[in-house]
Amino acid sequence: MIQTIPIIKDLDAQKNPAAILILDLKDCGQLFHEQGDSDENLSLIRFITANVMEELIPDCLQYKSIVDNNLFIALFHGSSHSISAALDSLKQTLLPLLVSYNAGIRIGVSRQLADASAASLPAIYKEACEALEYCRIYNLNWACYDVRWSSGHHFAKDYQLLTGITYKFQNAIAASEFSRAIEYIDQLFLLHFYQGQPLSDARLNMYSIISLFRSCLMKLDDKNFPVSVETQTEALLNCITIEELKETLRSNLQQLSERLEEQAQTQNNRLIRQIYDYIDQNYQYYDLSVNSISVTFQMSPAAVSKLFKRETNTGLLDYINQVRVRHARELLSTQAYSVSQVTEMVGYTNTSSFIRIFKKYEGISPGMVKQNTYNS
Repeated sequence: MIQTIPIIKDLDAQKNPAAILILDLKDCGQLFHEQGDSDENLSLIRFITANVMEELIPDCLQYKSIVDNNLFIALFHGSSHSISAALDSLKQTLLPLLVSYNAGIRIGVSRQLADASAASLPAIYKEACEALEYCRIYNLNWACYDVRWSSGHHFAKDYQLLTGITYKFQNAIAASEFSRAIEYIDQLFLLHFYQGQPLSDARLNMYSIISLFRSCLMKLDDKNFPVSVETQTEALLNCITIEELKETLRSNLQQLSERLEEQAQTQNNRLIRQIYDYIDQNYQYYDLSVNSISVTFQMSPAAVSKLFKRETNTGLLDYINQVRVRHARELLSTQAYSVSQVTEMVGYTNTSSFIRIFKKYEGISPGMVKQNTYNS
């Protein structure tokens, strides 16, 4: 594409430095999405960019531009000082102007300080494209190409710390503790990305994190957990910037946590109803207890007691007594049974204990219930 700019014909005759600027207009078409047509908005941005550049570029600097699809490509040719001044002016004037329109502006720049020729332009253009890609990944408005991005300059990672955080992240998801997994995201990204990182490393690490998350979710499939692995993965693959990837991963984990809580609450509600029914159907048996309920529902006595207390705000043994006393009052009110008979009929083996428990919940003795019912 850079070969189509007319100024290239003059480069071989004038051995001067050159620079290429690429402005990504992709998000500019949605600038005033609610106020106008996207094509109109794109034309507006092109018009502003072209006119501002014409005003800011000095006459001593050769300048040509071309628009290809969503890219505004500009070529500068002249002295190194003039190019530096022009780029500084554009960064200080054009960039804030476009940002003020709330457009997603990304500009990549590459410059060759030595004498440039038409043959060297494709390499400079490629570097400008990498600078633009760097803007996309790191969510920047402006980036100048840095040779360290592709020269094998690597950050000395703390692999021991990275491995430790990765294991913690994996283990949290494996245990379906998604809220805990969220706590490791910032550290995970801090250890994977840094300013000046080679683009190839940044891209690889983005896919590495996506792959890590996907593999963790795949292991949850056999737990009957309602999650679409492909939907979760697709949302991450659509992320352009590192920050967007981080926030999407955080959002995915939060949604999973909320969904798990909803599922757990539904299961708990169903279990509580089953315990209610079980007690109502077995209150008359003397061996009904926390232990017998725990065996029936395959939970430990402590776990079933804790669950019941948390969901009903009533102790499990307390509820058993309430049900028995309620049925005892109904039986006593019929005047057909003695207190000792009712004691056995509602599951107690000791009349004295029954009377004490009855008075605790009803405020009067079983005998007074019979007497009051008879007098009335």
